[in-house]
Amino acid sequence: MDLKKMYREHSLRENPPGGYRPDEVLIDTVGGKLVHGTAALDLSNNAINSLYLGQEGYYVAALAPDADLVADTAAKAEETGANVKVYSADLTSLPFPNEEFDLVFDKRWFDHIGNVERDKYAEEMWRVLKPGGHLVLVTVQCRNARGCCDRGDPYGRFRPIFDIEEIRDVTSMYMDSRQRLFSMLLKKKQTRS
Repeated sequence: MDLKKMYREHSLRENPPGGYRPDEVLIDTVGGKLVHGTAALDLSNNAINSLYLGQEGYYVAALAPDADLVADTAAKAEETGANVKVYSADLTSLPFPNEEFDLVFDKRWFDHIGNVERDKYAEEMWRVLKPGGHLVLVTVQCRNARGCCDRGDPYGRFRPIFDIEEIRDVTSMYMDSRQRLFSMLLKKKQTRS
């Protein structure tokens, strides 16, 4: 497949589900114009999401946890000429200045870090987002009638420093999902509560 041609000739969101279609939550949020901006941090581990954000006019910093994902995302960004730069870094100590991004998209990284790191993660997301910036979090853990999974409640963890604009059950968007998935749209508060 000629990724460069595909990237230049039509929106990646028009692709059928599979390897070359961006994440549905990202399409709903960015394509649906729920968030606006010029700089995004992509924590999705999917180069297509980074390319899609680039198509939508964002400068993109893509963070990948291992060398193979860094190389894949960097190669696809170079092939398409997308405005994407790839990093490998610790989520609790990001290599970006304060208030760098309008949007952070996290698909399931939050689920894979421990409780102590989650507080640091929340603080880092608040630090790197511009005032009024948005964090889009796709997670298996979310507030529900019975509470949450044992590993922590993102609703309670983010509420002191973010306004929670939306929580949706997005399990149906992920046909192979064996777990209930939730999307949280969080907006950075101007000051900490």
